[in-house]
Amino acid sequence: MISTQGEGEPPLLAQKFYDQLHETQMELKKMNFGVLALGDTSYAQFCKTGEDVDARLEALGAHRMLPLKNVM
Repeated sequence: MISTQGEGEPPLLAQKFYDQLHETQMELKKMNFGVLALGDTSYAQFCKTGEDVDARLEALGAHRMLPLKNVM
């Protein structure tokens, strides 16, 4: 579960996780995941952080158990 703040940025408490996930090459073939993204639809980049995390986990080989769920 992850939210978005401002114009699609990760929240301050999730920034380290987000950066490490995107800057590190890992093999996550044994990992199953589902992402619940929280955001405000009044912003153009609604749930962008969740979308980024979902796409990155898949790119690293993790297996999506559930489709990305955007919640406002």
